[in-house]
Parts: sequence; C-alpha cells; structure tokens
Amino acid sequence: MLTARGAIDMTATAPGYNPDQLRYWRAFQTPLVFQTSKQAMYVLGKVVQEFPVYNQEMDKAGVVWLFQQPLGEYYMGGPKAECDAVAKLKGKKVRSFGADIPKAFTAIGAVPVTVAPTDIYEALQHGTLDYSFINAGNSVSFKLAEVGKQNCGPVMAITGHNVTMSKRTWARLPKDVQQVFRDQSAKTAQDYLAWVGEFEAKSVATMKSQGATFVPFPADELKKWRSSAPDFLAAWEKDTAAATKDAATAKKVAARWRQLLAEKQ
Repeated sequence: MLTARGAIDMTATAPGYNPDQLRYWRAFQTPLVFQTSKQAMYVLGKVVQEFPVYNQEMDKAGVVWLFQQPLGEYYMGGPKAECDAVAKLKGKKVRSFGADIPKAFTAIGAVPVTVAPTDIYEALQHGTLDYSFINAGNSVSFKLAEVGKQNCGPVMAITGHNVTMSKRTWARLPKDVQQVFRDQSAKTAQDYLAWVGEFEAKSVATMKSQGATFVPFPADELKKWRSSAPDFLAAWEKDTAAATKDAATAKKVAARWRQLLAEKQ
C-alpha cells in the first residue's frame, strides 16, 4: 500500500502477505505444491510470460513488477528433535503466515502461529513457537540456531519476494532508464536463481558449525502430509475464479501450472 501511494519508491514483499490483493501471485507461496525453489521459479517464469493477468494484477495494485527474489527450501527448527514426522508435529506450535500455509499445518494437527521473520527468535525463546518455518539463509540472518538447534527438512518450497516499484515513481523515470530497470531486473532474477542454492547450502553449513543439526523429513512422511492436506491448487483455482469472477482465466492458469509441475526439472 505504501509503495502504491508513492510513500516509498520500491519494495520487496512476499505475495503471501497480501493474498486478497494478489490473487494470482499468492499461488507461488502455496504450500505442498513445489518440490524445490528451482521448480517454483521455473513455473513463475513461464506463467508470468504467458498470462498478462500477473502484470495486470500488479498494475491494479499500483506497482510495477520488476522481478521475483527466490528463497531456499523451508525447514522447521526448534529446541527439540521432534519435527521429522507428521505424528510428532501434532499439537506443536509452528510459525506460519499468509492464507494457505496455516491450512497445511492445521491438516496434520499442528498449530499455526503467524509470526513475522524478525520475531521468530523471541517466539522460540519464550515458547510461543515450538518450531520455526523458514529457509536456512534467513535462519542464519536471524541467528535462530541460538534458540533452535534441531532442524527438520526441507519440507516445502515456495517463491520469495516480489521486487516492485511505485507506478508514480516509474512514471517519472525516462524511458531509457525504465528499460535499464527492465533489463537488469531480468538479469538479477537469473543471477539470484544461480546464487540461491549455493548460499542456502553455505547457510546450512554455518548453522551446523554453530551446533545445529539437520534431519531429513522423509519422503513417506511428506506423502502422508500431502494426503492429509487439501488440494491447494484446486482450492486456489476455485477461490480465484470466485473472487475475480473470471473462471476461464483461473482454469487456464491452473491447467498450465499442472503441466509445468509435471515436467522433470
């Protein structure tokens, strides 16, 4: 809202934080849909090019979309090593955000608690959370290994933050400068994707050097989780069709997502 009004010129904002405003973009932070960050960004790159509705949605929100900043896969981390199975998570308070991720935790009996990334440390420290839910890079940034050394995962992948500029600011830029932003945004998106995997691996290594442990979340447990949870993509299609009163576009976009998700990366 501040960017749209021109109070700030640019921002990096997770689409899941504005699910009612960004109906199409919010799907990129849908839980239990993507296997890896690379897959999530692959789908994003394709559908944003193929469907004008994505940029139209940003335009309606009052901003110009420049690029998406990817994130690494998400882990759960806390003081106890009881996060590597669906049954163990029942009743546990897990960090959450947005409209759909809470439903994924509720489906297996966990208790979703909406906590901003900057507040995770204190929430783990005081028991407001049993487990974080965030990528390793941010875990290092927020020093979460100090209060939660036991990590399980990765459990899911979503995309990161949309880098946008106020339409008011954009309109004041000369055309050649706008083109520089477009060109460099495309390059930066590719550079980020090439960089994020190595960065996340180094972040895991850094946490291990600080005494943290990492336990895989088994594939059969993820399968149980998905079978317990709603079909989030189908739910997104239905909700978006109703909210936008454009069932045809929602259906086409969802169908394309399913095609892209079925491809081997």
